[in-house]
Amino acid sequence: MTEPQQQPPPSWYHAEGDPDGTTRYWNGTEWVGGPVSAPIPAGTGRSDYSTGTASPPAETGISLDRFFSPSGRVNRRTYAAMWGIGIAAGIVAGILDVFLFGATEVNEAGPAQLICILGLIWPSIATSVKRFHDVGQSGWLVLLQLIPIVGFIIFIYLLVAGGNKHDNQHGPVPAPRVAF
Repeated sequence: MTEPQQQPPPSWYHAEGDPDGTTRYWNGTEWVGGPVSAPIPAGTGRSDYSTGTASPPAETGISLDRFFSPSGRVNRRTYAAMWGIGIAAGIVAGILDVFLFGATEVNEAGPAQLICILGLIWPSIATSVKRFHDVGQSGWLVLLQLIPIVGFIIFIYLLVAGGNKHDNQHGPVPAPRVAF
């Protein structure tokens, strides 16, 4: 009689057939998502992630996919950091408009502010969608943020509400630190 093969615990692993230097999430029964690039764990000098000791790619480095993809989850810190970056970028763009383009009114949006706004619209939406995912809600609820006053209340809610403490249909629990 043969003993049933024990499945590895949920974690990030290098899947057979995936390119070297990539991992994907194993939820305990099946692979979730496609392969994503990940650094070689410190001290191993190899790209074999079969031990499950690799850190989740969502915790390492800066990836444009993390800014622009609405799939997955982000924690409160990452959500707040994204909005902080947006506010800081808007202030810098306003200063550039005054000094480079001669904007004279506070409410006068110059070229730098327009570029900043256009460049941050989608990353802000994607981050809000991922924050809704973290609290176990549909990303479509982001449309409620377009309603005056309601949008501000939802923004505050997303800043203070704790996320699901377990994996959900949108992915694994995000890292407890800011992860772009």
